[in-house]
Amino acid sequence: MKLIGNNLISDKLMNSGKVRFVMFTEIVAVLSVMLGTIALIMSLSVLNGFEYKLRESAMRLTAHLTIQTINKSIFNFDDPKILSLPNKFKSISKVLPSVNIEALLKSKGNLESVSIRGINVDGFSEIHDYIKNKSFKFADLNDNELIISSVLASKLNVKTGEYLLLFTPRSSNMMDLNDFRASKFKIAAIYRSGMRQYDELFVFSNYKSVLKQLNMVDNQAISLQIYLDDAKLGPDLVPKIEKYLGYPYYSFTVFDTHQQIFSWIELQKEPIPLILGLITLVAALNIITTLLVLILEKVNSIGILRTLGMNRLGLIILFVKKGFKLSLIGTLTGVIVSLLFSILQINFEFIKLNGDIYYLDSLPLVISPIQYLLVSLLTIFLAVIVSLIPAYITTKIEIIKSLRFK
Repeated sequence: MKLIGNNLISDKLMNSGKVRFVMFTEIVAVLSVMLGTIALIMSLSVLNGFEYKLRESAMRLTAHLTIQTINKSIFNFDDPKILSLPNKFKSISKVLPSVNIEALLKSKGNLESVSIRGINVDGFSEIHDYIKNKSFKFADLNDNELIISSVLASKLNVKTGEYLLLFTPRSSNMMDLNDFRASKFKIAAIYRSGMRQYDELFVFSNYKSVLKQLNMVDNQAISLQIYLDDAKLGPDLVPKIEKYLGYPYYSFTVFDTHQQIFSWIELQKEPIPLILGLITLVAALNIITTLLVLILEKVNSIGILRTLGMNRLGLIILFVKKGFKLSLIGTLTGVIVSLLFSILQINFEFIKLNGDIYYLDSLPLVISPIQYLLVSLLTIFLAVIVSLIPAYITTKIEIIKSLRFK
């Protein structure tokens, strides 16, 4: 009962007679913790969003390993050594023949340089989720039909069902620039990966249709697209595959193809600790400042509590509780605001980016419950720790002087 009585008296004294300045500093402290929490969560969400989106798109739209000849010449993919690759290297999950050739796409008033890739049913599965019409299936993709990106559709000012002229070389070596084939292709579907450098370049068509454009036969390919159980195994597997297949084959990984993107991701991570540290420091200083102002305002109340028998530990707990309350309100508010903003951005993509600079055309975010929890616990923990500084100062206030203080 004595403990309950002391708590009631201390809470009453500490919360009574609040002046506007004290209330203002408390509001500032809560806002600073809220903004700090939002900044911490959003910084990590954006960073993780970029890494996840770019890696996911790069891994899905580009094979983990690509094999081709040194001069990019045509080869037969039914070669016994090529067919035995999955058995020879157990980490290989899928080997797909690929035909990829530079071409020109022409609409009524526009012309775009593209790279056309022939796909079969296995290759289609890699881009299926990016196609806007979710009911579209590989069986719907006929000869002389294309799947183009929304970026190219906008540049060419076309839509699904319309026709384009496709200019390709008659053979894959492209030695004679005057020897080309012009064919009429229908737009069967439109995809959007969000990875602008990819969307601006690649179009897809039926594998056999592309072979026909280049005067190739069914068992021929220009490269092999190899998918692994784990893409990280690629760099170690490259020299082994090259040694097994021998001249003139060579291979490279998705990390080689998108080296610029992966380097950019790593570069973005470097300043994050410094930025997060500064944000946390500002929030902590605001908590300290608020509690110091509260101490100055409540010096008389502190003296009364000491006179009533409250010991120094009780005073420390009292001010730590105040710091905990302010940080809890700020943190929870920051978490709610961050979550709402993330949900809106993920669903509506209202914040757009320059894809030529950031690789993506909208701000990517990842909602990670563990990340939210860790930021919340860390923020509250640090707020409680820094509350010990002003709380300790209260123990140094002399009772007689505090009762005389005005």
